[in-house]
Amino acid sequence: MVAPKIILVVDDDKMNREIEQFYLERNGYTVFPAASGAEALTLLEQHPIHLVLTDFNMPGMKGDELAKHIQMHYPGLPIMLVSSDRHLADYAHALNIQFMEKPIQLSKFLHVIESILTAHYGI
Repeated sequence: MVAPKIILVVDDDKMNREIEQFYLERNGYTVFPAASGAEALTLLEQHPIHLVLTDFNMPGMKGDELAKHIQMHYPGLPIMLVSSDRHLADYAHALNIQFMEKPIQLSKFLHVIESILTAHYGI
């Protein structure tokens, strides 16, 4: 099995999206950036995605709404909620998704992503 390397990064903040995309691509991942939940859903229909990283506070569809939609329509697809609100960690856990607090520590960010992919895909 080829290592899962395709990540969907969803954040309405362009700078956050670009930083995450740049860092992930430098570490060998393919990244599809999305500025909204609706854009993310379109990309999910068009591409094989191995992991979704989503911001919580976005206009329109919030990160938890996106996560619930993904869980319903793409069961088993790992999701990580990224937010500056550390109180959302318990909420993310209740949704059975990973949580990472912003600002992101890039070395920890990569380690958590690799751990999620290894645990989920068994490689």
